[in-house]
Amino acid sequence: MGMDRERRLVMVAVAAVVAAAAATFFFTPSQTTLQIPEPGQRGNGTSPGVQVLAENLEVPWAIDLAEDGRVFFTERPGTIRVIENGTLLQDPVAFINVEQNG
Repeated sequence: MGMDRERRLVMVAVAAVVAAAAATFFFTPSQTTLQIPEPGQRGNGTSPGVQVLAENLEVPWAIDLAEDGRVFFTERPGTIRVIENGTLLQDPVAFINVEQNG
């Protein structure tokens, strides 16, 4: 009786692996590749491509655009920085208390 139970468990495990493989195959997105232009390159005529706004940043996390054209973004250490008229302001405009967890 113990052998039959073991066989059933093996069959259930095999069925679960086959079902997971089939689900992965059918529900995985296609391998469509999206070309992203390099900084400084123009796009395909409909978009300006990628433009570098600032360099040597400390792991930028989030970005937001103000109505007046300024670009606000946060960096990992908790700094809030601004790009104004295409120029990164030297000093952060604010600091957020952050804690790395996990």
